[in-house]
Amino acid sequence: MNIFKSMKNKPSKETLNDWQSDPSNWKFGLIYFNKNDKRVIVPKKMRILGWTLNFANPYFVFPLLIIAIIYIILKNF
Repeated sequence: MNIFKSMKNKPSKETLNDWQSDPSNWKFGLIYFNKNDKRVIVPKKMRILGWTLNFANPYFVFPLLIIAIIYIILKNF
C-alpha cells in the first residue's frame, strides 16, 4: 500500500526540472543534494554531460559506505 501512496505523490516533470536547475540543490556546483527528490540518479546541470547521483537519497548512502569500506580494506593490503 505504501508503494501506491508514493506513486500518487510523484512530482511532475516540471517540478523535477525545477529541482534539477535550482542552484541551492547543488553543493559546490557539482554535488546534487535534494531530500525532496527521491531519484537516486539525476541529470547533471548540463544534461549533455550525463548523469550524477542524488547524495541526499538514503538509498545512495549505504552503497557508498560499502564501496568506501572495500576501498579502505583493499588499500591497506
